[in-house]
Amino acid sequence: MIYDYKGFNENVLTFPAVGTLAAGNPVAISAEGAAVASANSDFIGICTGVADGVATVQVSGYVEVKATGIANYGYNGIASNSTNGVKKYDNAVRKAYVIKIDSTKGTVGFIL
Repeated sequence: MIYDYKGFNENVLTFPAVGTLAAGNPVAISAEGAAVASANSDFIGICTGVADGVATVQVSGYVEVKATGIANYGYNGIASNSTNGVKKYDNAVRKAYVIKIDSTKGTVGFIL
């Protein structure tokens, strides 16, 4: 049986996009209020797309992204990593509920 969690409590915001931001990247917000790719830090959400200098950022709901070091289901502290994905980080501000781990693809699915 195939399960799908996409659509659960999904909320997306739009921001001016700066730098090399792409769909699937964790996003931080700059001091100027723009969306930027987050690397090795806390993040606000996951970029769902960039067009004409505007980024859409999913800030709640279910997402699947590239990940490193996340091996446990349930609540995990997570932060962005240096390869446009997320990693386990116990001191992270954001806690996410991990409900899918695909070690073959190197991805995790979690609720923001």
